[in-house]
Amino acid sequence: MKLLYIYKGLKFSMFCLLIVIISQYISIFFSIIFIIILCIVYNYLLQINIDKETINDNKLQEFSNSLTNKYNINKVNIKTTKSYSGILSYRILRTNILEIPQDVKSQKESKAVIAHEIGHIVNKDVQKYSFIYVILLLISSITLYLIYPIFKFTIIFIFLLIFIVPSILNYINHKFEYKADKFAVKHTSRNIVSIRLRRNNHLLERSNNYFPYIVTHPSTEKRLQNISKD
Repeated sequence: MKLLYIYKGLKFSMFCLLIVIISQYISIFFSIIFIIILCIVYNYLLQINIDKETINDNKLQEFSNSLTNKYNINKVNIKTTKSYSGILSYRILRTNILEIPQDVKSQKESKAVIAHEIGHIVNKDVQKYSFIYVILLLISSITLYLIYPIFKFTIIFIFLLIFIVPSILNYINHKFEYKADKFAVKHTSRNIVSIRLRRNNHLLERSNNYFPYIVTHPSTEKRLQNISKD
């Protein structure tokens, strides 16, 4: 959990540092644009097809299709995963893929997972997260560029990036999860979503009340409280 948090901060700070290093040869703004394009190509265009087991359940695929048609979004193909939670592979040029956990006990639970992940697409969470990430990258890179000649301040600023930026991104992700849970309740039921959240509870990463944004997802207790609200 903590290692993943630090890794996210290190990755972000390395992007900023790379931009500053490249900017020693070309403009800082061209450097930022270059890194952003690389990120887009890597995350959304050059996605490698990995063979996954496809769920042969027409009702689940029909449910997925009904939501994608209703909200006029790209089709989502349903597959399986060994992970404890649904994994959505958002693709710009290809069909989206949603991997359903193998431990799902019923078709109703599967629909709750599908609705939750499709909720992220409908709410444009991927685009919003990417936009915020780019804004943070822009501000941080320009700031680092300005203080780069001063070694001491550069080290301090990178240290701050490693620990502060992941909290900001995780806070945003928590908000997205709350909205996706409510979307799932709207298209299934509060009871089914609650069952799925409780089943995941023993597998989810634990946070604490003092620093909840060390993990990417809010606690099960908070998510249950969220869907209980009108």
